[in-house]
Amino acid sequence: MATDVEEVKPKRLAIDPAVLRELFLKSGNMCAFPGCKHLMIDAEGTFIGQIAHIEGVGKKSSRFNKDMDNKQRAAFSNLLLLCYKHHKNTDNEKKYPVAAMQKMKADHEAIFTHPERALLATMKDQAFEFTPQKAKNLKRVQRVYEAEYDEKTLKKELKGYSMLVDALKEIPLRMRKLLALAVMRDYRAGDKYVLAEVMEQALNSNIQEMRTLSQVLEGHNLGGIEDEDGTGRWVFAIWDSSLKELADFCTKEELDIDSFIIDLRFDQLDE
Repeated sequence: MATDVEEVKPKRLAIDPAVLRELFLKSGNMCAFPGCKHLMIDAEGTFIGQIAHIEGVGKKSSRFNKDMDNKQRAAFSNLLLLCYKHHKNTDNEKKYPVAAMQKMKADHEAIFTHPERALLATMKDQAFEFTPQKAKNLKRVQRVYEAEYDEKTLKKELKGYSMLVDALKEIPLRMRKLLALAVMRDYRAGDKYVLAEVMEQALNSNIQEMRTLSQVLEGHNLGGIEDEDGTGRWVFAIWDSSLKELADFCTKEELDIDSFIIDLRFDQLDE
């Protein structure tokens, strides 16, 4: 005996906040259409872009796929950020079929999955290049903290600082300057989070520059802007313990942290 199955009607679902955040982070705050430089969030923090569906929501929408369910239509893989003009242009599904839209999304997000590469390709530091000076024995650190590293511990600590230097040298100079200020601000806050908007004011920066810095740091797992325990309060956080240790070391020795993060003079940890 045949059973009638109720068809699930296409419905526009609210986009999950985690999906929205991933969309923005991987958009680089720019329209995904090739060559377009329109921002998705303006300098005042207003979202001026549009969320576009690769395979449309309604039956009359561009590239509608009847085999998709509503959750799949609202999934990260089916969404990209576009400016108003290119959202309208890409409604022409003959010119922009599913495969073309998927490629557009993939190509654009590939740039910002490793944002430091995009920055290095587009930002030219107006300063000379610094030759990194890596630590070799950490004798000064051991003296300051009254510690004595065995061979295994010394090797581990040196490797950690070496990896940090390698990450920092990939970050453009302007971003390193902001990072140096952010690390000290985070250090002085102690166990308290620093609100993202407070950090913007402290660094004399704007929201776009702060988001770019966040992307760069996240790309190296050094830090970023995150939701404070799901409260909706966006805070700036330094994740890398080596950066926190540097801030403490510089405070104790009355050194300028710029000499580490900007000048890459990690040989100051030695004697």
